[in-house]
Amino acid sequence: MYKITVPATSANIGSGFDSSGIALRLYNTVYFEESDSIDILSLDDIKIPTDSFNLVFYAAKKLFEIEGRQLNGLMLRQRNNIPMTRGLGSSSACIVAGLLGANALLNNRFTRNELMNIAASIEGHPDNVIPAFSGGFSTSVISHEGNVETARFDIEQTLCFIALIPPFELPTTVARSVIPTTVLHSDAVFNLSRSGLLTAAFASKDYRLLKEASKDRLHQPYRLELIEGSKETLEICEAAGALATYISGAGSSIMTIVASNPTKFKQEIEQKISENPNTQNYRSLLLTADNTGAVIESVDETIEDLRFIVNHR
Repeated sequence: MYKITVPATSANIGSGFDSSGIALRLYNTVYFEESDSIDILSLDDIKIPTDSFNLVFYAAKKLFEIEGRQLNGLMLRQRNNIPMTRGLGSSSACIVAGLLGANALLNNRFTRNELMNIAASIEGHPDNVIPAFSGGFSTSVISHEGNVETARFDIEQTLCFIALIPPFELPTTVARSVIPTTVLHSDAVFNLSRSGLLTAAFASKDYRLLKEASKDRLHQPYRLELIEGSKETLEICEAAGALATYISGAGSSIMTIVASNPTKFKQEIEQKISENPNTQNYRSLLLTADNTGAVIESVDETIEDLRFIVNHR
């Protein structure tokens, strides 16, 4: 059996739409073993698909098909710490876990770079799956040939990320549907210049640049309208002195970045958020960057061990 641990990710970071992302120290865990049938269970109280529509299984099956083999079944046990449909990379974590597990069953036929290319093709963009694989900050593109080209940098542990999570989901399909299909030339230039500054900020570790670098005109103005309390949350964080505040991924979570006194900062914005009727049900998570990325290891647990965990949690 294999145990696969995949970090949460926060993508876009404002101006880096569909290209930039950060891995965070919040993890999904998948226990993975080949089986003659589909045998999927959750190790916590999170509801997940237990059939072929399960995204971990789908990604694993896809890799087998690329190799020209058929995957009849899998034994999967999932622990889902990453909130689903909240812009924190839960779907990317499933894709990465499925590919890593399937590759292990295929005797590591594919390189990590090949797996990243496949993950990006499944997801449709590389901003979440690449940092989920590699950790740290990355900015990536999919070339005309379908290959991912990426630049990656470690993030210092002094930088803290506070995820502000509303009590409702925002499906990516809905979040994408409100983005216009054409943009003004001035808005394109606005984002291009700031996305370059965003990469430079993480590469040089000059995090004072993040405030301007995270500003966006391509997706956030439209998605903010879908997220009740998001505008108030941004204003609260900015007034408290955040380095940057932005919609995490497609939302619905808002991410804010701080570099000093993160606990005090978190307490201050929690108080302000609790006083506003539009944000009072938001919850917060204080996180730091994961610079390792996804990890796969062989474990001694058996199917029976994991069934016992499910039945006695």
